[in-house]
Amino acid sequence: MKKYLSVFAFALLAVVGLTLTSCGGDDDGDLGLGSISINGKSFTLSPVTSRGEFDEDYNKATFCLAVMDGSDVEYYYFTYKTSTLPQANTVISNMNLTLEPWVTYDEVKIGDEFEYVSGKATIVSVNPSEEEIIVKYENLEMSNGDVTFTFNGKADAMFKFSTSSLP
Repeated sequence: MKKYLSVFAFALLAVVGLTLTSCGGDDDGDLGLGSISINGKSFTLSPVTSRGEFDEDYNKATFCLAVMDGSDVEYYYFTYKTSTLPQANTVISNMNLTLEPWVTYDEVKIGDEFEYVSGKATIVSVNPSEEEIIVKYENLEMSNGDVTFTFNGKADAMFKFSTSSLP
């Protein structure tokens, strides 16, 4: 009986220890995944995402905004022209910003490219050790002529800061 009680106590401590863990890198005090507004609808950020990267051969950077739409994950891939890795306090909406949404809208097909219309997107912080950038969207409108997406809020995105190739 004591053996089972010890195993139960150890398991309970492990569960309590995991539930009380917080994110030390959260500068805003936000715990959890956060949310962002797209076309006026609030979405929770998805823990499942794609890591962005810098392509020095083509002078561009790509990152992914992944959101939960019910039980589905929708991906918004942003690309902008740059000759450097992401820098904090960089407005990217004026750097030939484009969008390729992978979403479940009938009017949008995977591969459709959306162009910048108005608003602002800014990389507000970078954290190379955590492979993360934080982007603030302020009424950022992206359109393909038929469909327009408007983004508001702040979201983190995974980003590969190393430009070296693996051997």
